Amino acid sequence: MADKTGALVAALGPVVGFRELAPGVQPDTGKVIGSDVRFDVEGKGAVRFAGEKAVSSFIFDSDERFNWWYTRFGSRLEIELSLKGGKVDAEGHAIREHMDFRGEPVGKG
Repeated sequence: MADKTGALVAALGPVVGFRELAPGVQPDTGKVIGSDVRFDVEGKGAVRFAGEKAVSSFIFDSDERFNWWYTRFGSRLEIELSLKGGKVDAEGHAIREHMDFRGEPVGKG
């Protein structure tokens, strides 16, 4: 996560947790996918993308067996982070992107 001054939190690996808080429906396939997700950063806080509705959806790749879908959700953004020099609590709007690498069998839809 960054702002105009630079990186505020840069984390990966076991210090970052991911939770799906509520399911959403992929509008073209009907598959249940996570539209409301929270990323917890150990010792720092969390960032949540509370998905509202799909605003874009398309096949981003396919082969003879599967279609792989990209879905974009309009989301309410919630940030709760403890950083050097203070705490950041903010809300706003963001885009949550979901790429379905498990695929949908070709010929299903």
